[in-house]
This record gives sequence, C-alpha cells and structure tokens, in this order.
Amino acid sequence: MVAVACGGAGAAMAQGKMPYDLSDEVIFNGRSFYVAFSMYETETVRNAPDTGLPQKEWIEQSRLVIRTNQDPQIGANDKALARKVGTAFCKHYGLTVRRRPSAASEWKGEWHFIDLCWKKGW
Repeated sequence: MVAVACGGAGAAMAQGKMPYDLSDEVIFNGRSFYVAFSMYETETVRNAPDTGLPQKEWIEQSRLVIRTNQDPQIGANDKALARKVGTAFCKHYGLTVRRRPSAASEWKGEWHFIDLCWKKGW
C-alpha cells in the first residue's frame, strides 16, 4: 500500500537540468516509512586527461533516503530492510533499480543510497 504525498524541493539548475525530487510514504509489513528520491548534478574533481591537473567535472547522481515515521526507528543493522523499502518505492514509480548502489550509509536513523535508483530520460 502506498499513499501518495509527492513533493519537490526548490533547487536550482546546475548544468541545464533541474533537480528531480519525489517523496512518499511507504507502508511495509505494517510499518510506515518516509522515502525520498532525488536526481541532481553535482561537482567533482578529476585529473584532466591532457595535463593531469585537477579540474572540475559535473556528474549526475541520485540519492534515496529511507527513514521510519514511527518507532522503532531503523538503524545501522537495518540496511537490508531499508533497501527493500527503497526498491519497492523505486519500482512503484517506474524508476530503474540498479544491482547495487555506488554508496550506502546510515546516519541518525536514515539510510542513504547513492545511485541505487535512476530516472531514465532525465
């Protein structure tokens, strides 16, 4: 069961693309979770191919954030649960789910997955 509560953040364009934001409540095994997905452009630094000197580069990235709306809160040992909830959210909204995120971390009851889901054609 998914109750729609879509929203967007008022972020600015980076290199011509507006950030894409989507959030919703997900009910999973009777527990209420808040899930937020965003795609955006961010800066990174890499070595220039011709000079080897550091240079700024724009990359596309996505972030999926999962937390509970009620106790018990999720924690460091709940990565598999958070990923299941996040994957269900992404599939529900037609986002592409990748085999694995490029990074995953838990902080203060929130799980963050980088590049686990992707919006085609963004």
